[in-house]
Amino acid sequence: MGDRGGRRAGSPPLAAWTGLRRMPPGRTVLVLVGGLALVTAVNAIGFCLLAASTPQALRNVRSLQDLVGDSPPDPAPRAEGPPLGDVRAVALGDSTAAGTGNRPLPDPSDLDRACDRSADSYPQALARANDWNVLNLACSGATVRDGILGAQILGEQVAPLQIAQAQRAAAASVVLVSVGANDVRWSDLVQLCAISPSCDDRASTAYFQDRLARFALDYRRLLRILATLPQHPTVVVNEYYDPFGADVSCLADEGLTRQKAEVLSSRLAALNAVLRQEPRRPVSRR
Repeated sequence: MGDRGGRRAGSPPLAAWTGLRRMPPGRTVLVLVGGLALVTAVNAIGFCLLAASTPQALRNVRSLQDLVGDSPPDPAPRAEGPPLGDVRAVALGDSTAAGTGNRPLPDPSDLDRACDRSADSYPQALARANDWNVLNLACSGATVRDGILGAQILGEQVAPLQIAQAQRAAAASVVLVSVGANDVRWSDLVQLCAISPSCDDRASTAYFQDRLARFALDYRRLLRILATLPQHPTVVVNEYYDPFGADVSCLADEGLTRQKAEVLSSRLAALNAVLRQEPRRPVSRR
């Protein structure tokens, strides 16, 4: 069977070659030239059609996700514990939401102390202004991976996943998010800038761009998980303020000049640009 199949497979080229050998030389040349011209024309038409349609198809591609598509979002993990039905808003994030450095909470838990949560944090101000019960899960040093979507190690304590705790507030209509500075190692970048002759050297720039790219992927995943919350809350994403004013002479002793401050401000603007990226569902920003 294999031998006969092999002979059949090779018979068309053999038959064609035999047929060509029986033709006059002039006619053989015409047949070969005509066949080559036909194949070339078909390939050219296909290439032109592809070239004409490709720019239109790629015009709406803005990212790798647009090109290859998204995988289904991971569901938000659930935390053990009773539901918190009276919570109107939930705050997720880092020290900017925890209010680190301000007055401590009047009756803090061990986790409140470990996370440096303050009575002067903006979630607490929101609670006072609207007479709401606001659940502040933010923790100093938190990132998307280690804090919001993953556990955060705080010395001898472990802060549970913020997103899981947020699931307990099933009636919350608002989720506040402040994250990104720790993901890009902002404090390390400032310290490195202060002791370096300049802040825009190739090494530090490449380091920042790598950290920012990683954060962009983590942040997109966070937004997709927030979109799966069953209560469908409004998500408010806070950008970072620029800590450098017009006069930075007070920072000269720390090694920060106006030129260095401008470099750091540009990187902060790049971080805020990532925070403004469009998710699948509308998100408010402050």
